[in-house]
Amino acid sequence: MPTYKEVEVKTGEFRVARGNGRLLTRGVGSCVVVCVWDHARTMGGMAHIPMPSSVAGTRDEALRAPGLFADTALPELIRLMEREGACRPNLSVRLIGAGNMFADGQGDFMNAIPRDLLHGATQVVQALGLHVAAQSVGGAFGRSVSFNVRSGLININLTNGDVVAL
Repeated sequence: MPTYKEVEVKTGEFRVARGNGRLLTRGVGSCVVVCVWDHARTMGGMAHIPMPSSVAGTRDEALRAPGLFADTALPELIRLMEREGACRPNLSVRLIGAGNMFADGQGDFMNAIPRDLLHGATQVVQALGLHVAAQSVGGAFGRSVSFNVRSGLININLTNGDVVAL
């Protein structure tokens, strides 16, 4: 059985792993986690994104922490993967999260957060010439995500006890 090198991806970060790497993130609520896999290079990338667009922040914030925003995190993640040898035609994208963590009626503004994040991430994926191959999004529960970059398998543990594989 292979030994995996685990790489944790915190909120507002993106990371790349190769070979026997495993990318992990926990505490995914209304955020969107984007997993990108290059099957030919056994390489994967993960971004844990809390904001849909850098327009919502300041320019300095987007430059200092590009992982916070879908429109800066995803292009940077793809650039990093390509520098490591990934080939764009081999990339598949999967989206996780966008849970409605404020489903108890706290108003339209709070309920719009996951919807806007998912929409923002999807638009950036399309602008990069990629498409979403699969997703596990929505609901009123959190998630933890484990991405095995050798096999491409993503295991998602939901706070309601369900387990999903993408």
